[in-house]
Amino acid sequence: MTSIESEDPRFGDWPIPQSLLIEIGRIASLWTVLESLINFALGRLSGVDPLEPRQVILFEHLNMPQKLDILGALASADENSKIDPQELSEALRMVRRAQSERNRYLHNSVILDEENGQYFIMQMSARGRVKITTDPVSVESLRATVCLIGEATQALSKAIYGDEVLPPLK
Repeated sequence: MTSIESEDPRFGDWPIPQSLLIEIGRIASLWTVLESLINFALGRLSGVDPLEPRQVILFEHLNMPQKLDILGALASADENSKIDPQELSEALRMVRRAQSERNRYLHNSVILDEENGQYFIMQMSARGRVKITTDPVSVESLRATVCLIGEATQALSKAIYGDEVLPPLK
């Protein structure tokens, strides 16, 4: 098996260093696990079998804030639920924080400052006024986001199902 570098050396640290790309990939991969957990929980709490097409129809294309609001509402509406409202509330708070950090890295550009050799993310907004901010990005900052997503996934799984789906990150 050949590596990308041996096939085409331009891919070695392109478009950004592999160390950053790996962590960004880890963020994206863990997020899909968390989002699948949320979709299954939505189906479970609404009484829809996870293999039934209605689950996909109802939940797949909602945005994350809608999914989290619906999840909280479904859990609180079920009088027979064994879900601890405090535990679920804390788990949902963790998911929202993880989503914010995930979005920070996956919806913004990672750019090299050629003067000092450091990488940063550039965030832009034009809601009412133009706002451009830059923040340094590092393997450590990306890994902190990986940990947030992992912890949010564990907390939500425990709140909904009573157990953790992933081993804790150490």
